[in-house]
Amino acid sequence: MYEHQVEVTVPCIRELGYEVADPPTLQTYLDTGPESRWNPVAEVEQQVTEDALSTGRWDSFEEFLDACPPSPPADELRGGG
Repeated sequence: MYEHQVEVTVPCIRELGYEVADPPTLQTYLDTGPESRWNPVAEVEQQVTEDALSTGRWDSFEEFLDACPPSPPADELRGGG
């Protein structure tokens, strides 16, 4: 999950023009409990929502998630493809 967020999600978010903080180190990520773990999508949710309301760029937050998936496809999570 961490690798996907660092290599796919964060660059995608930035390419779309949103500001997201640099990711923590892997060790910091792993040492943090799931309820407070770094989440780049949660970090930009307000920006995306405001953008959707002011410009109509997104029809829904789910549309943004389709553009910048927060996790790899299920087959990759299971160790495939």
